[in-house]
Amino acid sequence: GASLLPAGLMLAAYLLKEQGYDVIGVTMVHFRDDAAAESGQDIAADAARVAEFLGIPHYVADFCEPFQAEVIDYFTIGPSVGIDEAVTQVAKKIDASKLLIESDGISAIEWATGSKEYIPTLFHSIQMIQAIKGKEIDFDLNFEQLLKRA
Repeated sequence: GASLLPAGLMLAAYLLKEQGYDVIGVTMVHFRDDAAAESGQDIAADAARVAEFLGIPHYVADFCEPFQAEVIDYFTIGPSVGIDEAVTQVAKKIDASKLLIESDGISAIEWATGSKEYIPTLFHSIQMIQAIKGKEIDFDLNFEQLLKRA
C-alpha cells in the first residue's frame, strides 16, 4: 500500500539525511484499528516501510492504553438523552465518573430537541442521566478530573 505519511515529511527526512543530518522516524500510535490494519492501512507499518526505504531508523511510541484511559473513556451526553434511545442506552453503560454533559450551544439544543430552551434543556439532561444512573452525578468534578489529566 501507499504510505500515509505526508509527502512533505518524507521529502524533509530525505533532504536532511542527504545533508548529513541524523534523521529518525517516530510514529505515535494512540488507537488500534484492526480493520484498517487488516486492509493494509496500518500507519506505523507504512511509516516503517518509508523509513526503511530512506535508510533511517524508525520507532513506534505506543500510547494506546493511556489515550484510552485519559481521553476516550470520557463520554459526552447531550440533550437527546431520554429522547434518543441509542443515546439513553449509552448513558446507561458508561461509568458515571466518565460522563460529561455536552453543551454545544443553543443551535445544538434546538437541533436535538426542537427547543431553544438552553438552560432548562441542560438541567433536563442532567436529571435524565441521574435518573438512569440512580444517583446524583457531579459533572463539574468529572470535568475537573479530565482537565487534571491533560
